[in-house]
Amino acid sequence: MQCDSEFLLTIERTARRSIIRHLSQSMHTKIHQAVRLIKDACQEQMSVSRLARSVKLSRTHFSRRFKAETGLSPSQYIRSIRIKRARELLETSSLSVKEIAALVGAGDESHFLRAFKKVHGLSPTEYRRRYLAIKLVQENIRKPSLLALTAQTANK
Repeated sequence: MQCDSEFLLTIERTARRSIIRHLSQSMHTKIHQAVRLIKDACQEQMSVSRLARSVKLSRTHFSRRFKAETGLSPSQYIRSIRIKRARELLETSSLSVKEIAALVGAGDESHFLRAFKKVHGLSPTEYRRRYLAIKLVQENIRKPSLLALTAQTANK
């Protein structure tokens, strides 16, 4: 009898561990689905409630699990993706700041400007100017100047 009860306890513990592992993997998958949705649709207005519904979790539980897995709240994560995308557009396009704010899903341009400056310490316009200036300097360093080439050929 004692042996049977120990055997049943072992089976119960194993089943509990298996269920917990499965739930943890399932939660991990749901958070990754939400992250993909955020990245794929960052230009759209996105609420935490909508994200939670999309992965079939309550808003509170979703927010808690999201922060545990990513280190950021869903709102902070959405903002960081939008700011990153805006930075890429500032570096690679000639779009206006207003157009970029709209493209990355910032509902309010002034809010976008403040959020960008908080992250980068510069306004989007200042960031673009500095980025382009640094890029120009780097390109000039890589290319030998016409004067240097003339001097080299004269010495030969």
